[in-house]
Amino acid sequence: RVTFGGSTDLPSGFSRSIYVNHLIGQGTAMAWSPDGRLFICEQGGNVRVVKNGTLLSTPFVTVKTTDDGERGLLGVAFHPQFASNGWVYLYYTAMQGGRHNRISRFTTNGDVAQAGSEAVLVELPALSSATNHNGGALHFGPDDINGSDCFHPSLRQNAIAGRRWRNSPVRGLTRPARLPRSSAG
Repeated sequence: RVTFGGSTDLPSGFSRSIYVNHLIGQGTAMAWSPDGRLFICEQGGNVRVVKNGTLLSTPFVTVKTTDDGERGLLGVAFHPQFASNGWVYLYYTAMQGGRHNRISRFTTNGDVAQAGSEAVLVELPALSSATNHNGGALHFGPDDINGSDCFHPSLRQNAIAGRRWRNSPVRGLTRPARLPRSSAG
């Protein structure tokens, strides 16, 4: 049972452990890197790293974004060959060229992103004035990266908005995102 603003009592047999304190902003997503670090997205643009149980003082990277409504830094995923290439993928609301969601790849340099390593891979369509339902989940499957864009219902079957999509990491996410057959319709 999950309660919000209600009881903090736990059911019998459960325990609560705080893993990290002192995030600066609203946490939106997190993912464990293959080497055991926890990467936490803060809506305002910081990616924080917890290493050996300690929140590091320097963010992995800070992206320029907005935290209006449900926009901001919303997703993080690691390339399947992260141990050899150090690639971290982020999904965030970009401000340059009008507000739109973007997927970028960063390369690690220790516990921070290598300076200048951002590779913008996918620029999604411009956002409407609504600030909710911006998607942002990123996950790798056996042969592609999956995600979802903001919820803008569309009758066009080839529209990416409001649907799940996938893209291949084999070529560094260079081809356009495509819709899985199961979500187009």
